[in-house]
Amino acid sequence: MSISIPVLAVTLILAPRLMMLFGDDYLEGAALLRILVLGQFFNVLSGSVGNVLNMAGFEKDLRNAVAMSAVVAIGGCLVLSPIYGSLGAAFAIAISVICRNFICVYYVNLRLGFNPLKMFGK
Repeated sequence: MSISIPVLAVTLILAPRLMMLFGDDYLEGAALLRILVLGQFFNVLSGSVGNVLNMAGFEKDLRNAVAMSAVVAIGGCLVLSPIYGSLGAAFAIAISVICRNFICVYYVNLRLGFNPLKMFGK
């Protein structure tokens, strides 16, 4: 996690410059990059909880988490995209990633008895 914080900071601060590497047309995507990077940061914070569930034999829990987050992603895109365009879609996807990881953290805590986030202290 400590390695990801500088990468997060650099990406948030230098998003326009990073997008300019791909051309002038991509400059507008800097805000999208920032939103998606924040969603992925929660993925880093929670760790490989999806893989842990899969390796421990709780594939159904992982499937349920992915299905629930897919509903969030599709619903969020259907609601937010017409109003906010690509920013709405980016928010919907970031929220979906956070939702999936939070559900996986919950299942890891429930099934395996430890919490990677230490959010639910015993």
